[in-house]
Amino acid sequence: QRTPIEETRSFSKTELWTEQDWAFQLKKQGIEHLKKIERMLWFGKREESTNSTNNSNGKPKRYSQGVLNFISTNRTVFSGTLTESDFHSFLEGALKNGSTMKYLFAAPRVLTVISNFAHGRLQTRIDDKVFGVTIHEYQSPHGMVKLVRQPMFDEMTAYNGAMVAIDMKNLKYRFLKDSDVQLLDNRQANDVDGRKSEYLSESGLQLMLEAEAALATGITN
Repeated sequence: QRTPIEETRSFSKTELWTEQDWAFQLKKQGIEHLKKIERMLWFGKREESTNSTNNSNGKPKRYSQGVLNFISTNRTVFSGTLTESDFHSFLEGALKNGSTMKYLFAAPRVLTVISNFAHGRLQTRIDDKVFGVTIHEYQSPHGMVKLVRQPMFDEMTAYNGAMVAIDMKNLKYRFLKDSDVQLLDNRQANDVDGRKSEYLSESGLQLMLEAEAALATGITN
C-alpha cells in the first residue's frame, strides 16, 4: 500500500490562517493509508501479476487475500429476509468448528435486522481490549457471538447485506521486515521544486482454518 503526500515549495512558504497544510495532509493521508490496509484485509484478492496492465516494467506486483475471499465454502446467500430462526441456523454452522465464541462483523443494515428480533437480549459493552469499539454480545443455543458494526461493507454492493463470523485466533497481520506502516520522506525527484513523502506498507493477512469461519450475504430485512 502506497499513499503519497506532495507540496510545492511555494505553498509551503505561504502563510495560512490555519495550521500549516503539510501537518494536516500528513494526518489526513495517514488515516487514508490505514483505510486502504483495512480494505485489503477485508476485500483483497490473492494475486501475483507481471502483466503490463498492472505494472508496465514487468516486475511482480503482489496482492494479499482478504477475509471475504478466503471463505469459499462456508457461505450462505439470503434472499433479503433474515429471521431469528435463519440467524440461529447460520450460527449453527459458524460455531460448529473451533471456538464457540466468535466475532461477528456485520454491515449496518444487518445489525438493524438482528436488533429487531433480538431486542432486549443483546448485551452492550465497551471492551478496552478492542480499542473502545462497541461490542454487542448475543448468546445463541450454539455459543456466543460478539457483534461488531463494519460500515466498510457498505462500500461494495455485494457485501452491504453481509455478516462474517471469525475466530480472531485464526488471523494474523503479517508484514515484511521493517515494512509495517512507515512514513518515508524526500521521495521527490531531484529537480522538483517541492517535497514529497509517502506512507508505505508491505503487509498482508495470514488466514488459517477456513472451516472455523462463515459468511452470509444478501440480507436486507
